Amino acid sequence: MEVEVSAVLLDLIEIDDVGRSFTADLAVEFRWRDVPRSVPSDERDSWRPAVAFANERSIESRLDPVIQVEPDGVRRVVYRFLGSFSTRLDLRDFPLDAQRLVFELAVVRNRADEVRLVARPDRTGRQEALGIVGWQVAEPELMVGEAAPGNLGVRLPSVEISVRAVRERGYFLWKIIFPLTLIVLMASTVFWFPPSLIPSQVSIATASVLTLIAFYLTVSSSLPRISYLTRLDVFVIGATALVFLTFGQALYTGSLAHRDQLAKAQRIDRISRLAFFPVFALLFLLAFAL
Repeated sequence: MEVEVSAVLLDLIEIDDVGRSFTADLAVEFRWRDVPRSVPSDERDSWRPAVAFANERSIESRLDPVIQVEPDGVRRVVYRFLGSFSTRLDLRDFPLDAQRLVFELAVVRNRADEVRLVARPDRTGRQEALGIVGWQVAEPELMVGEAAPGNLGVRLPSVEISVRAVRERGYFLWKIIFPLTLIVLMASTVFWFPPSLIPSQVSIATASVLTLIAFYLTVSSSLPRISYLTRLDVFVIGATALVFLTFGQALYTGSLAHRDQLAKAQRIDRISRLAFFPVFALLFLLAFAL
């Protein structure tokens, strides 16, 4: 027998990068005419698809599922779920990433050879205004199939309800990338001081290093904890390396000036001034463009 399935995303509340989960409010509708042959005759009028999420963490039902019979004989039931769902996030492009959030729903009391789900994209959609901030959310998509939970050897009818969410970059641009750029530019000012002014060069380089460390400790709690590097990680590591290189350069040219090798120190400063900005621009390209 065939059962039509559709879904409406009522709200997307949060996407947790650190916890690899999302919180959403979802309504799922099933429509059918016949019931599986395996259902006893005294239960045929009350049969409805019994469903469960494979990737649920903590959810609650917000609507008592009541079977409604339409004039043409079609039966329908609507489930509404609010809760947290686990998801697989690919954060390599963070913060320029787009994520696919998936609800993995299965009909648990009927085998796939008894019930065949049919997607109804024309009845699927989302609320116009969602509660989530910092993401652009597309329309949900349905993909029906079969699920084989564990090693039970039973295949169940299932449907994946997926939502594509694109991260808005403004927060990370103004709260992380822009301040970090200012710290790096502050460190580069050591190249413009005479090498003989050792205290001034070392003070600026040291302040840049300490500011960078304090800044990173502040923002680290909002960054995803993963084993691979993201685009933002590449930028942060590259910026950190540049700041420490300016610190080392300031110490070296100061040492040269102290040993009466002022001309060599000035030549290194000129080369550093010419090379710094192209290197920093290359870092931007590596992190956010390539």
